[in-house]
Amino acid sequence: MRRALRSTRELTPEDAVVGEIGPGTQWRDALDGIDAVVHLAARTHIIRDKAEDPLAAYRRINVSGTMRLAEYAVEFGVRKFVFMSSIKVNGETTDTVPFRETDAPRPEDAYGETKLEAETLLAERTRGSNMALATLRPPLVYGAGVKGNLLRLMTLLARRTPLPLASIDNRRSLISVENLASAVVACLDSTRSDNRTYLIADGEDISTPELVRVIAVGLGVKPRLVRCPVPLLDALAALAGRRAEAARLTRSLQVDSNLIRRELAWSPAQSLALGMGEMVRWYNASFCARAIAE
Repeated sequence: MRRALRSTRELTPEDAVVGEIGPGTQWRDALDGIDAVVHLAARTHIIRDKAEDPLAAYRRINVSGTMRLAEYAVEFGVRKFVFMSSIKVNGETTDTVPFRETDAPRPEDAYGETKLEAETLLAERTRGSNMALATLRPPLVYGAGVKGNLLRLMTLLARRTPLPLASIDNRRSLISVENLASAVVACLDSTRSDNRTYLIADGEDISTPELVRVIAVGLGVKPRLVRCPVPLLDALAALAGRRAEAARLTRSLQVDSNLIRRELAWSPAQSLALGMGEMVRWYNASFCARAIAE
């Protein structure tokens, strides 16, 4: 296995440094002698620099960078290209019916839009070539090394901060990093995944208050959940310019992963409890040790 890294940090003799990912990335050293590519790199975060066009910045990495890699992969005779897309291609929320592969894409932000663009262009580029494409659309990924909202949530819980989330009644699909990795392996190992798109999830949907309680157990704290009507939460979030972040806490997003289970005989080996436990142990080891050192 060879990792393509953007810097020399954590470099091993098997790895290759490719620098910034975009339309000009040189992939020769990374792809020489490689049979399969798993493309995980993407721009995921909201750009707050108003001088920069957000959509163009996302496209540079998520679309142009992806297609640059695909062109090199075809040139070097790569057999399989596994593309990590996102459930955001389908949309941001569900009501009573989970997202399925047959649903019409409805991305609502620049990240989802550019992931859909990359999916479409990859399908066009690989059609008629000797390289097969498999696309995965995961929901929120959790596990050791997690960033973003889950890291902030663990920090708030560790500090015993009151959270106005007790009134939320939603269902969210998640996937642990271990289960995601096993889905990638299943795609690499089976030709049935050739030119297929799969939605993947743990299969243990959970509400936001339940998620808080599961994490709190691992942290060894009692969560301070406070009741607050969801419409009021939405209104306050809108005033603070955080409407999308609030929606991820209050709304449902469920994923039907039956297709990959049926076609590739894939099933998540790690339970939600075990995956969350690993994430919290990583947090305790990383951030508690840092606090002691400081």
